[in-house]
Amino acid sequence: EVADPTGSIVRIADTWEHEPVVLAFLRHFGCLHCRQFASQLRDGYDAIVAKGADVVAIGTGNPEHGRDLMTTMDLPFRVLIDADGRAARAASVCTLHPWDLLRPALWRGARRVRRAGFHQSRTGARPMQLGAQFVIAPGGELRFVHLERTPDDHATVAALLAAL
Repeated sequence: EVADPTGSIVRIADTWEHEPVVLAFLRHFGCLHCRQFASQLRDGYDAIVAKGADVVAIGTGNPEHGRDLMTTMDLPFRVLIDADGRAARAASVCTLHPWDLLRPALWRGARRVRRAGFHQSRTGARPMQLGAQFVIAPGGELRFVHLERTPDDHATVAALLAAL
């Protein structure tokens, strides 16, 4: 169970009860890489819906952080809040080691994302958590799993569509 931006409790398994869902765990709502990925999901949303599926993003923070992400990025899909990290742990979402933050490739990737117009915002409660993407069909059938190894290691929208 997680919360929606109003603070209401949502059972994650209910999101794929009637239709497939692209379930996207974000590091935290202020992550510049996650903001870029959220924009890619937003831009691919119509194609995902055309395949009979929906998108649900889950991030760390509080309801205010979730509302901020939805409004500033004009997201057409639901954003849920995993305040205590239980959902991320249940999904086996990976974490960064503090030394990973010193890797030059990470800094080059962040510079590339900033040049694309995305900027770091408020950091969530678990900034070392990475993201993950899943495609889950009704009945809980896992059609696609991508566990990120770095903050910019998101699945492509094309791969998500192919899984649908």
